[in-house]
Amino acid sequence: MNWIFIQEDLKALEKRIDLRLEKLISQNLDPFPFDRLKKGKELRSLSRAIQMMINKDQMDDARYLLDILKEKGVKLKAES
Repeated sequence: MNWIFIQEDLKALEKRIDLRLEKLISQNLDPFPFDRLKKGKELRSLSRAIQMMINKDQMDDARYLLDILKEKGVKLKAES
């Protein structure tokens, strides 16, 4: 696995998630989609945890978390 490209994809993913969360909150929808907000925060947390594991050279843990992220439907360019 090319961890540098994966890390770049994860940073881009975080930016997209942050933008979507801000947009979601600013729309002030009724009923408010708490499930989408929760999923976005969960994906952002996983992304940050994977980056932290990569920085600490804990590749087995990073692979495990990456698999969880994929199970949640996230596709990374570096994995294609």
